[in-house]
Amino acid sequence: MLDIKLIRERPGFVRQCPAKRGAGDEARIGDLLQCDELCQRRRQDTAHQIPSSLAMPVVPTSQALASG
Repeated sequence: MLDIKLIRERPGFVRQCPAKRGAGDEARIGDLLQCDELCQRRRQDTAHQIPSSLAMPVVPTSQALASG
């Protein structure tokens, strides 16, 4: 099993491994990277869409309370 970090950082190296074995899976590395990129974008989009009512509340500091 390959670590996704290795695939992201060294896709050329990862493509060479199955090519050496003759497995024919080197083309799938590109597909995997496209899916991974889409997942990362969706995670970022979702993070930006979290309503403020669900976000962590800001706890006022003692200084803010004193000046309040």
